[in-house]
Order: sequence, then C-alpha cells, then structure tokens
Amino acid sequence: MDAGWANHKSTFYTLLGRERCETLILECTQRAKELVAGAFADSNFLCGMADWLAVYRRQGCPPVHHSPAYREAYDPHYRVLRTAYGGYFPALLAAARLARSGRPAVVAIDGRCGSGKSGLGDLMGRLLPCNVVHMDDYYLPPDRRAENWEQIPAGNMDLARFLQEVLVPAGAGAQIRCRPYDCRSGTLREGTTLPARPLTVVEGSYSQHPLLSARYDLRMFLTCAPEEQRRRLERREGAHFAAYESRWMPLEERYIRQCGPEKGCQLVIDTTEFFP
Repeated sequence: MDAGWANHKSTFYTLLGRERCETLILECTQRAKELVAGAFADSNFLCGMADWLAVYRRQGCPPVHHSPAYREAYDPHYRVLRTAYGGYFPALLAAARLARSGRPAVVAIDGRCGSGKSGLGDLMGRLLPCNVVHMDDYYLPPDRRAENWEQIPAGNMDLARFLQEVLVPAGAGAQIRCRPYDCRSGTLREGTTLPARPLTVVEGSYSQHPLLSARYDLRMFLTCAPEEQRRRLERREGAHFAAYESRWMPLEERYIRQCGPEKGCQLVIDTTEFFP
C-alpha cells in the first residue's frame, strides 16, 4: 500500500481487484439509496439512478448512448481529438464561428518557427470548410530581392503577389489561383485553383506583415519557449538545424521585433506544453 501511494500509480482497482471494487460500489450505492430515500424531493430520482447502475453493471457495462429524447432536444455531436490539440480550442472555435458567419472570412496564423502554425492550419483544414494557404509558397526569387534583404522584415517574401493572388480574392469570396514558388528550380509551379470557401486560413511567418494585416478577420500568433522551440526544430530539421538556427530563425525574430505581429492579434497561444 505504501509503495503504491508513493508512486501515485495505484488505485482502488489495482489494489483490490475488479470484483471487489464492483461489490463495494454496489454496497455503497445501496447504502446511499437507503439514506436518501424520502429525505428530499429528488430522492426518488437518486434511488432510480442507483437501481439503474445496479442493472447496468449486471449487464457487463455495455456502451452508453444518448436517449432518443436527448438527441432530439440537443442534437449532440462529438469529435475525438488528440489531447495536444485541446489548447487550440479557442482558435478552432473562433475560426468555426467565422466559417458560419455567412460572409467570406480570412484567418492568419503567424508565429515563431516550430510553434505549431502548420499543425494548426492542417487541423483547421480537416475540421472546417476552408482553404489553407501557406506563406512558404510565396518566397521572392533571389534575383528580385533587395541587396540588403536580410535587413528588411520579410525581405525574402513576395508579399505583393501574395496579396493579389490570395488575400484579395479570398476576401471577396472568390476562387484563389495559387502558384507556389519552387525554391529548388527558382520558378513558379503549375498553378492550382482553390474553390471559393467560407473561410481561408493563411499560415506561416510574415503572414501578418503590416502590408497584409488589415486584410484579416481573425489574427492569431503562436509562440513557445526557446528551449522547446530548439527541441522541436532539432527533431524536424535534423542535420539542417545548424543552418536553420544561424540564418532563418534570426530573420524571423527580426520581423517579430520590428513589426510586432502579436500586438494586433485577437489570440496569442503559447504551445510550449502542447507536444511533450
């Protein structure tokens, strides 16, 4: 007993066994029934519940379903999500409300690398009636970048093309013609037409650059602790992490310092504890 309490892993079930636990529950339920019978107005309901539990256990605890009356009154629906996604619920709820608003809406998910922007965008794409567009598809070709582009927030992004090809039609509820930039070939890939949807989700760093931020109906910023960010990126980038840390992370931090995208957001979500 002492060892069980010490490691916080023992329960009545593990200490006493299933049969003894079920017997104790039935005995305690019967005792409670005797104590409350006729004691107050709702005692009949409690006694009925005790009887139902006794029958339920004798039946082997089959799956429980809502009654027809409950389903008709409340029309319940449920989704099973990973526990880690629970912290995203405020963002999912806000986006879902926009999707049902009856007008075109655009959501921006900005934040630090490794904070979960792509994961949240993917989750919204699976749960909501939306198009998901990635900022990583709108890099600016090197020959069009300013000589000092590394000193300019989002100096490597084709913000003008992104604005005209994505945000303008998305805000009007029209189709979106996406033409991702291929960094390896230095060319635009063959375009893809996204159908008009109630909601467009834009995920990625620089999505809330001052040239773009006014176009969104909902802005959110994701962040995480530096040590957790490093752990995630080391796992994601593998052998390329050193180059990523020395070049791309400083560029993003410069953008965050100079443009302050999180300051204009309706939601700021710290994902440090989301993915152990």
